[in-house]
Amino acid sequence: MSAVASRVAPENESKLVELSNKHDFSLLFLKESGFTFRVNTKTKVIKIPYGGLEYLWTFSLKAWLLYQAYAQAQLNGEQNLDLETINGYAGTSQLTEYLKESLYAESYDPNKNFSALISVEEIDQEVATEIFLCALGWIIWHEIAHIELGHSSLEINTLSIQEEKDADLYSTNWILSSSTIAAESKKRIVGITIALLAIQSLELDSKSCFKGTHPDASNRIFDNLSQHSEIGDEISQAMSIVTLQSMTKIDIAPMSDLNFSDMLGEALYQINVNKR
Repeated sequence: MSAVASRVAPENESKLVELSNKHDFSLLFLKESGFTFRVNTKTKVIKIPYGGLEYLWTFSLKAWLLYQAYAQAQLNGEQNLDLETINGYAGTSQLTEYLKESLYAESYDPNKNFSALISVEEIDQEVATEIFLCALGWIIWHEIAHIELGHSSLEINTLSIQEEKDADLYSTNWILSSSTIAAESKKRIVGITIALLAIQSLELDSKSCFKGTHPDASNRIFDNLSQHSEIGDEISQAMSIVTLQSMTKIDIAPMSDLNFSDMLGEALYQINVNKR
């Protein structure tokens, strides 16, 4: 438990030990489909589905490949991003969509084909793993927050939207507030962003398990990124923009008078408008 949660914010390891001794919570990995990371606040057991882990990792890789291509296109002054030219992107995108559909299967299938990743550079997979671990750390701390904040419901899907917001901010503050190294802070906020973007990708599906029980992911992205705006991380903002564009097909022209923060705000606004 501590190995997963403390890696993201090792400076808080002693506090983690205190919380663990106080609540005696545990982490249980389950061979099940779904993105239903959840906690039973009575038994203090945090449940992690294998299917959700697989989707979160491939989603992290897909977003990283998109961001790199987007950043290079910006440097080259290009107006359009040709996804077909991104090394390894087509296979990663197909695998991500396949794993997304697998989330809704009745049972977990351990025999998935990951051969599409062969064409992805090893360094990109390593970066994706770092992003994935930060995203997972944020999710785990979100579940720990439900315990520490005294939320009374037994399973996460019955908690109030306000409790979800409180757990979000608790997790974000835990991961970011004590970080003193700029590069480390930026990596962590990218991980937080990816966790929320993954949730956003599922909210676009009518079968999403988050509707009615959690705040809209677009609002969660804004609330959590603005919580520590002093970090000023354009990487997470740019990654959010290009990933949201790829998921929703919204059109955000990179106008010269808009910075990444303004562009992200426009993207989140359009997503909320399209929901009405």
